[in-house]
Amino acid sequence: EGFLSTDCVSVENKKPANYRHYELKKMTDLKQGDALETQLYSQKKGDYVSMPLKVAGLADNDSLKDYVKIDSQFLWIIVSENTCKKMMEITKDEDGVTEFSREVRIQMREKDEALFEHLRNIDSTNDKIGFTEENYNDVIKEIGEIILTAIHVLLFCFVLLVSVICFMNLYNSISGWMADRQGELAVLNSVGMTREQAEKMVLWECARILGRSILWAAVISGGIIFIIWKTMILLFGYIQFRLPVLPFTAAVALACGAVVIFSLESLKRQKEGNILAYIRNESI
Repeated sequence: EGFLSTDCVSVENKKPANYRHYELKKMTDLKQGDALETQLYSQKKGDYVSMPLKVAGLADNDSLKDYVKIDSQFLWIIVSENTCKKMMEITKDEDGVTEFSREVRIQMREKDEALFEHLRNIDSTNDKIGFTEENYNDVIKEIGEIILTAIHVLLFCFVLLVSVICFMNLYNSISGWMADRQGELAVLNSVGMTREQAEKMVLWECARILGRSILWAAVISGGIIFIIWKTMILLFGYIQFRLPVLPFTAAVALACGAVVIFSLESLKRQKEGNILAYIRNESI
């Protein structure tokens, strides 16, 4: 939640770390019938002229989507034609040139290339008329969305490939770890250690390994994320960064499950082996 005052709409010449970017759905608390104090610069007088406006109503992007697209970073003031003429009269210079210009927005159901070509020709031959295709920005936006989608797909495939490699390394590491513990387990089994006790011992070992690994991963990853976040702030200004808690939790849960499953599977394979033969071979 926040508010935007017309007295301090813009902030300039600040350090990047001091900038804050907000998306405001309601950019004013004015109501119907309230007065909106505005000032226009009169080039003839060389000073600002006060021109209060009366709020007739409030509209948002959804209510105007059939007529015009409103950028959320601006507060739009829609006035009548008579009010616009008064504004133009105030801002005129000695030559009658004003800062305001008329715009005609045409929303077409189908693209008429012949009409567009005719309007482009008028734009190139008449310095008082300008023609802009708004769908050009839409095309750029669509291209950006396509590129972003492709990046997301590549990142997903990269994460998937790295995850498969990590699980394979995890399986090999646990198998090697259990092989090194085979002699100890064989001795414990020979003196009457039950299967439940062996599984409990292995699970406690897994918990110790997982706790240490998660702690180290949190410290190292947290430090890297913090450095990247501070670097982005220095380069582009303040950026709100949200940790992907759900993916992190899912990754930790998968890692814990994989360690437990691989460990119990290795223990089961050792149980099926010949304990006495292993002890005899170790003794030799």
